[in-house]
Amino acid sequence: MGNSIGALRFSPTSLRKRLVFFVLIPVVVLLTGMGFSGFWYARNTLLTEWGDAAILRLQRAAHNVDMRLEAPKKWVEMLHANPGQPELRLLQDMIISRLAGMDGVMDVNLSTPEAGNIKSQPSRFPDHGAGMIRSNSTAHGSGHGSPTGLVNVSPPQYHAESQSDAVTLVSNLIDSTGQPVGRLDVIIRFDYVIETVKSSGWWQSHKAFLVDESGRILAATNPVKQQVLGDTGDDLELRVLKSIGETSYGIVFGNGFPVSEICGFYRLAEAPWYLVTFAPGKEILQPILKFRNYYFLFGITAILIIVALIRRTLSGTVSSIRQMSRAAKELTNGNFGPELSVTSRDEVGELTKSFNRMASQLRDRLRMKASLNLAMEIQQNFLPQKTVRFHNLDIAGKSLYCDETGGDYYDLLEFPETHNPRIGVAVGDGAEHGVAAALLMTTVRALLRSQISAEKSLADTLSRVNHLLCMDTAESGAFMTLFLMILDVTRQKLFWVRAGHDPAVLYDPETDRFEELGGIGMVLGLDENWIYEDYSRTGWKPGQIIVIGTDGIWETVSPDGEMYGKFRMNQVIRENHQASAIQIVDAIIGAIHEFRAGQPVLDDITLVVIRICEPE
Repeated sequence: MGNSIGALRFSPTSLRKRLVFFVLIPVVVLLTGMGFSGFWYARNTLLTEWGDAAILRLQRAAHNVDMRLEAPKKWVEMLHANPGQPELRLLQDMIISRLAGMDGVMDVNLSTPEAGNIKSQPSRFPDHGAGMIRSNSTAHGSGHGSPTGLVNVSPPQYHAESQSDAVTLVSNLIDSTGQPVGRLDVIIRFDYVIETVKSSGWWQSHKAFLVDESGRILAATNPVKQQVLGDTGDDLELRVLKSIGETSYGIVFGNGFPVSEICGFYRLAEAPWYLVTFAPGKEILQPILKFRNYYFLFGITAILIIVALIRRTLSGTVSSIRQMSRAAKELTNGNFGPELSVTSRDEVGELTKSFNRMASQLRDRLRMKASLNLAMEIQQNFLPQKTVRFHNLDIAGKSLYCDETGGDYYDLLEFPETHNPRIGVAVGDGAEHGVAAALLMTTVRALLRSQISAEKSLADTLSRVNHLLCMDTAESGAFMTLFLMILDVTRQKLFWVRAGHDPAVLYDPETDRFEELGGIGMVLGLDENWIYEDYSRTGWKPGQIIVIGTDGIWETVSPDGEMYGKFRMNQVIRENHQASAIQIVDAIIGAIHEFRAGQPVLDDITLVVIRICEPE
């Protein structure tokens, strides 16, 4: 059972083996099967046509035998037409003499009742044959051996009673009482009867028999010891004997191919006998055997040529594919070798050209990838690397980019030059994502850090940043949203400016209320003359939570096409309000991943959570 399963799971591990097992071998098997099927069909068709032709030739041979048996029979029938007429005695003597002189006649024996002694007459036509007429008279006869009182002569019939090398034509002489009073026997040589069969060109030098309906051998071309067809147990003779009982003629083949012997039989018209002939199969089927030899010679040659052509074609294809496979393995290791040589104009050649183009482009992409990885590393270093604890403020943030680099940005800004502890929080979102957005984000970060100070208001700072940024983005049309907030720990006061960014959210667990920190403000990079406004809020309490994010959070789409929305984010904040800032960040991002359910990230996600703790 295990071996059977292993055979079913057989799968060659290389392309060359697959082509051998699944192309070359099936082609050879198919061509061989088609060749054998075609040969078998052609063989059966040729044998059928040969059998029909053989029956015709056998019929002609039997007809020649019938003609030789019919010639003496006609002379005897003339005697049968004129029995016992004295005036026709001379005619009867002439008929008997003619019979004795016919070719192939060995003897003519006329036994009649004579009125005197027994006498025999020589043939009146000795030049026609060497036969003798013997006339035996017994009694009640007179005059030249003429049978007296004859009323009729029975129709002649052939018998095979005299000897194995001859056949006998017998006709009885009948008197007025209906009793036989004599008999005319014409003995004919068997080799003369079948002489035309032996020289017909089909059964040359092979054995032939005359058999009766029971299969008893009456005569044969060669001496035989058997008396009945098939009494030696020969399978072919037994099948011939069975066929004789079922039909008047036919061809019976021996076993094997080529068959050892072929037998043909045909019923004679002049006697109740069958002409049965045997011949070696190799000689009779020589044309078919030649056809077989030539067929297999040319067939095997054709198969070998086809297989060689297929192998040559596939060998070149396999070599090219193996060359590409080795080159592909080298590419996976970062090794770019020389271009592959294109050796054909077919699909493999086109594939090789495409592989060369792909390798060249991959080299460029790897270089770009390395540059992007470096840019990503630099950009990630721009972001705060850990959770910040600033007095009683627990601050944490994360940025997730959908590409190697992104346009989202968050930063924590401290003012050590002042005696009043303050910390700034900035969250930005570029119009796009990728390298261009990363460059814009880096520019905004640098401008903001260079312009912000304790002496300037947030509105003045952001207006100056916008003016400087517009000088660089005027031609490109790039822009960025930004939410900038400063938390004054001593006065427990919030200051913020909006530059087209979504409002921050303030959650108070005590009242279970969400408050948006909104305001008016244009995105950065579009209008250099825009004047931003400051917004503020006084007083905060421990436990309150401030969340600033980008639209990649609430615009995340589920597999059903539904957006995540701010309501779900607020629900996560409500459920995790007692957790630390980083735990709240992780809870929101985890909920987003679960909601996305494997869908690709389409936009950058940035989130900053500020949790107000009890004073230390």
